[in-house]
Amino acid sequence: MLRQVVFSLLLFMLALLVVAGWLEVWDIALRLGDAYAVSVIWDVFGPDAYRELGRLLESRGYSHQPVGGVPGGVVVYGDVRPIAEEVVQYGGPITVYTRDFYIPLWGPSSVGVASLAAAQLFLALVSAVLLVVAWYVFSRKLLRFPAALLITALPTAPVLLETQRLASAGQFDKFVVFLGAAALPPTLLVCGLLLSRLRRR
Repeated sequence: MLRQVVFSLLLFMLALLVVAGWLEVWDIALRLGDAYAVSVIWDVFGPDAYRELGRLLESRGYSHQPVGGVPGGVVVYGDVRPIAEEVVQYGGPITVYTRDFYIPLWGPSSVGVASLAAAQLFLALVSAVLLVVAWYVFSRKLLRFPAALLITALPTAPVLLETQRLASAGQFDKFVVFLGAAALPPTLLVCGLLLSRLRRR
């Protein structure tokens, strides 16, 4: 019984991480667009600071524009980490979205880094672990398939609700991403079941 509870919680947490990884990868890729790195200064300290910040960025060769929907925010096309100490005089915090591989274990607290490569690696690793755990659960007959499917489907319920809104709004690119995030954990679970059955033959 204890093993069933432990593996139920493990499957649930892994499914939750897979969904979160999918959405994180999509969010970073969306913010990057075709750029290699994009920085967002979320709050600039008033009009004077905005003018001074604009001069600083232009003098260092960065192009920038206001962040849509965020009063006082600025999006900068490029990685501002080399001049972060100067930028934080005029606003912050700063988030840098980059295609480079980066694990945010160090660096100034005022600068957050969202790495597309790191998010993709995280998603791949967690998906692989989910597949291994699902295979082990079914090969040892620790959980019945309907129960395991329900456990892995629970984190996807809010995502499925969001897909309905996106579909009705005609945002089909986002619809596909959210649907993929919802479908991946149960799909990996089914793959674990198939692996278990192949092993028994």
